[in-house]
Amino acid sequence: MTQCPAGTFGDSMSLVDAACSGPCPAGYYCPAGTADATSNPCPAGSYCPRGDATSPIPCTLGHYCPFGDASSPKECNFGSYAPIVGRATCLKCPAGSYEAAFGSSFCQGFCPVGTFNPLPGQVGVGDCSPCPAGSYGLSEGAASCVLCAAGTSSLAEGATTAVTCVTCAVGTFSSSPGSTVCSPCSPGYYADLTGLVVGAKGTTACTPCPQGTYSTALGATTLAQCVSCPLGTYGIQTGATSCVPCSSGTYSMSISEGATNNIACTKCAAGTYNALSGQSDVHACTLCPPGSFSSAFSSATCSQCAAGNFSAVAGNKSCSICPVGTYSLPGAAVCTQCAG
Repeated sequence: MTQCPAGTFGDSMSLVDAACSGPCPAGYYCPAGTADATSNPCPAGSYCPRGDATSPIPCTLGHYCPFGDASSPKECNFGSYAPIVGRATCLKCPAGSYEAAFGSSFCQGFCPVGTFNPLPGQVGVGDCSPCPAGSYGLSEGAASCVLCAAGTSSLAEGATTAVTCVTCAVGTFSSSPGSTVCSPCSPGYYADLTGLVVGAKGTTACTPCPQGTYSTALGATTLAQCVSCPLGTYGIQTGATSCVPCSSGTYSMSISEGATNNIACTKCAAGTYNALSGQSDVHACTLCPPGSFSSAFSSATCSQCAAGNFSAVAGNKSCSICPVGTYSLPGAAVCTQCAG
């Protein structure tokens, strides 16, 4: 009794020649003496041609052989490759590379310098994008671009060198790496150095105008652009865009401008008033007119004398009581004799 040769099978008795029951079907292998044609399916990563497979054949380079469909090797598709024999699947080309041909064992294309591709499995150089503004690319095959350093900016696309990242000029700063423009210092601040960046915990890179000064300029480049608070005002905070006016009932006659608190605001004397804020002259304190008074310092208005009282002259701190035999209405400058 002779075994059916390798590559064939014999699934019945009384076979009379070496052909046995027939050749082993595609996708299976049949060692000598195989009775069941489907007892040995070709494993993943190998292929078994019809009648030729005495044992599994490793899948070739640039090809893949999935389990259950392994009559012959299949070419890797665009954007993929098989670098070793015996692959059941193909690998995607890594980010930064591409492959435009079928059946490749490696990815032959790389994104040019100044471009990038963050996705695997790409098929051509058209899938590579220029490095965006605020970045640059130093080498081919990049999956990402290098960000311009904080304190610099760039509007160039597809840049291939850090030289395109320009240092922020005086009066400006950059808030983070990869900036496309440098931001101007806000009003109330200035920057007299180049290449400034935002400080720790989000603090500003620009220097605030000191107390007693203010600035409305955007992108100020020098301390000289911080203007002293004028008379009648004061500046209690740094980084101010305006000064605080002395309140009504007060005035400021400081020897110099640039007051840093309201101590510089002098109170109007009792018997006077000042209805306006931000005054810079003692003459802003006006004498209360006859028929009125102010008993306190810092008065913004005068009070009318009550009925039965009078104030005959300007600048009184209080009203006088009408004498016996006279009377007055509210706000009287003189008392009127009673009739009869």
